[in-house]
Amino acid sequence: MLIDGEAAPSLFLKTVDRARDWVSIATGDSVDREVAVWETGLLDMLPSGVDHAIVAAARTQRSSSLLMHDRSAEFLAEDEPITAEWVAGVLRALAAMHAAYWEHPVLGRSAGVLCDLEQVLGHLGPARLPALRQAVPGHFIIDLIDEGWSDLAGPVGSGLARDLRSLVVDPSPVVHALAGAPRTLVHADVRPANVAFDGRRTTFVDWARPTVAPPGIDLAYLLLMSQPSAVMSPDEAIADYRAMLAASLGSDGSMSWWDDHIDLCMTAVFAMMAAVLVDYETDRGSDEDPAHARIAWWAERAEPGLRLLDRL
Repeated sequence: MLIDGEAAPSLFLKTVDRARDWVSIATGDSVDREVAVWETGLLDMLPSGVDHAIVAAARTQRSSSLLMHDRSAEFLAEDEPITAEWVAGVLRALAAMHAAYWEHPVLGRSAGVLCDLEQVLGHLGPARLPALRQAVPGHFIIDLIDEGWSDLAGPVGSGLARDLRSLVVDPSPVVHALAGAPRTLVHADVRPANVAFDGRRTTFVDWARPTVAPPGIDLAYLLLMSQPSAVMSPDEAIADYRAMLAASLGSDGSMSWWDDHIDLCMTAVFAMMAAVLVDYETDRGSDEDPAHARIAWWAERAEPGLRLLDRL
């Protein structure tokens, strides 16, 4: 179709039934956050080269709908390997986005729109199971949470499993520990399924649990959910992002807070995702499988943050 002689944009409609959407239930979403972050103009501050793809949004009594640009050709296919270019592009987009919202006053004015950080970090904990069983019985996420927490001690050890479970049941210790780090807008679900990248523009979709937090929450979540180690080690990705963020912040780029912050964020995100990660990965093969090595790496990487929390 042509409009004024030019190809019409390809659009699609996303509809969410809030009473049946497990993320809405697990995070206590009463405002349709994905609509709210758009209609309040919060996403208008995204920097050049970073997009959200939302054209229009509306609510009904039971659901919310978003009209969006179709960026399907820019997503990685399910079996498509992650490339170094993709990782670098997403890290660069995250650094630019985080710098754009860095300690911005708009964050304080968006408290009723954004998800509380404790809700984000605890939404996959066992305490969410009763509400999920009532609202969406038989949903796959229920078994992932239930079986993952039951099986966690096997691959990580009983002591670490106990510490991680404690943090996901009550994330307040790590939230309080992070309070001294700078804050920005955090997407909180940056993974290949939610990132469209065409080599220049990065589009983050599914703004269902955006929050105000230190930037390492997005970085740690990306590392855990995208598993870029085949093209870049996690430590390299962390160092690259840190350099990109400092460059994006310019004269405001003092990073003296960074080391403790990233340790705490890695621990917090592993605690949040441990049950799901373990349930998924331990179904994939023997103890020699790379999946188990990834669990072992995250278990070891969680220790510095836990030691910090013990000292507080």
